[in-house]
This record gives sequence, structure tokens and C-alpha cells, in this order.
Amino acid sequence: MILSSDTDKIVRQEIAYHMKFLCQELDESYIRKNVLKVIDNYLNDSDFIIRSSIISSILSNIPYKINEDHIISNCVNKIQYLFETESLNIDIKRTQMTVFSCLIREIRRYGTLEKYFNTLIKIFLIKHFLSKEFTHDYNLPFEFLIEELPFVINYYNTDEIGIVDEILVLVTNYVFEHCARQSKEDHTVQSFFKDLALLFITNIIKVNNSVK
Repeated sequence: MILSSDTDKIVRQEIAYHMKFLCQELDESYIRKNVLKVIDNYLNDSDFIIRSSIISSILSNIPYKINEDHIISNCVNKIQYLFETESLNIDIKRTQMTVFSCLIREIRRYGTLEKYFNTLIKIFLIKHFLSKEFTHDYNLPFEFLIEELPFVINYYNTDEIGIVDEILVLVTNYVFEHCARQSKEDHTVQSFFKDLALLFITNIIKVNNSVK
């Protein structure tokens, strides 16, 4: 409990970040007895960096090292709150992207615990990319969605193909229409468009190969 009572923000940030590696080395029974209280304490920290680091630690260690119901439930609630928060602040924006990237990569390993987290992915996508309230003004960098494309599509390609269709239409329109219009007047944007188009095509190939 010494760690969980530490009020020094820098120290707590370091502990939260390294918690994932610590849990990977410790026995599950030891974690349950000595570490879960620390994790739960850090989940309730007011600092976004500390909270996102401990969330990533939990997501990386489910279900083999961390599978306690109250920890999972608290983690889900904190992620939902984070995803629904407006991302105007750069730290919040970076935190949202970090947590989403970790979740979309890890969730397939969760087995029966997956059900607690699967709605969070949809909340994130609808909030920041699929909302009908926006046209080309997105809360988060659009290239971020393109980078995460293989993981998102592979997650939804069986159960909710409608989301896949929506994302592909959205991304295609953005890359090959919106950026193209801007690139006619701005050579910097033109270069960005070419890089983005290449990334999009590369990730579509990854999706096709993984589906096969």
C-alpha cells in the first residue's frame, strides 16, 4: 500500500506505466493479494496520464493475470468516461488514442471478458468518426483511424459488417476526395494525401490477407 499512497505525480506516472510489465512477471495469486488494491487506487487517480497508463496495464494483462470483476468493471467505466470526453485538450486526445489502440489490439484475447469491453470500441468510433453531426471536422486525427483500420475491420468483419461498410466508405471518401480537393491548392497537403493514400491501401491489403 506504500505505492498506492504515494502522492508524487511523477513517481505515480512511472509506477502506472511499468505496472503492465510488473504484472507480466508476477504470479496471479500474488497480484490478487498484493497488487490489485494499488491498481484500483490508480484507476481512480485524477491525472489522465496515470489513469491511461494503468488502463493500458490492465488491458495488456487480461485475462491471465487480471480478471477480477470489480477491477474490470472499474476499468470499463473509466474507459467509457474517457472516450466520451471531448478531446480538445491535447493530453486527453493522446490518452484516448493510446487506450483505444491498446484495446483494439488486445480484446480478442479476453474470452468471456470481451463482452465487457466490446461496446467501448463502438462508443469511440461513433463519438469521434461515425457521428452524423460532423462532416469533415473530426475530434481526433483522421489518419489515426486509417492506421487502426486492420484491427477495427478484423474485429467487426463477422458480427457487425455494417460498421465495416460505414468505416470503409468514410475513409475512402476522406482519402480520395477530401484530401484530393485540398491538394490542388496546397503542395504540403498533396504530399500528405499521397502518404495517407499509401497507408490506406497498405492497411486494406493487411485486412484482406488476415481475412483469408
